[in-house]
Amino acid sequence: MVRLHLPTYFQRSQSGFQFEIDKPWISTPNIHYHLGVDGISLWLVLLTTFLTPLCVLISWKSINERVKEFSYSCSCSRARVIGVFVTLDLFFFYSFLGVHAYPMALLIGMYGHERRVYAAVKFFLSR
Repeated sequence: MVRLHLPTYFQRSQSGFQFEIDKPWISTPNIHYHLGVDGISLWLVLLTTFLTPLCVLISWKSINERVKEFSYSCSCSRARVIGVFVTLDLFFFYSFLGVHAYPMALLIGMYGHERRVYAAVKFFLSR
């Protein structure tokens, strides 16, 4: 877990973004692979990192079929949510936020309760 070192090495007295990566990706339009963590996104990343395994443990006995798909969707969803929290480029923010709808719609549609397909379609179309 790389994210567990974030609170240890995060310098609270320093303002701005830390652990910053800024690499040019596409020149026109000006799109950069730009990631960083500030005081708020640090705690959101940690919260996401700890809540996802807790959700998997809570659903341990209720998910009996298509376990691989459930695990894959949870992992993809967690990675994309963390991507939303750490990206500093509008293109990547929109990409992470938009692509996050796919595994969430699958989770809702495959593992929800009654009217789960309706809820998944409504969730997907509202994005």
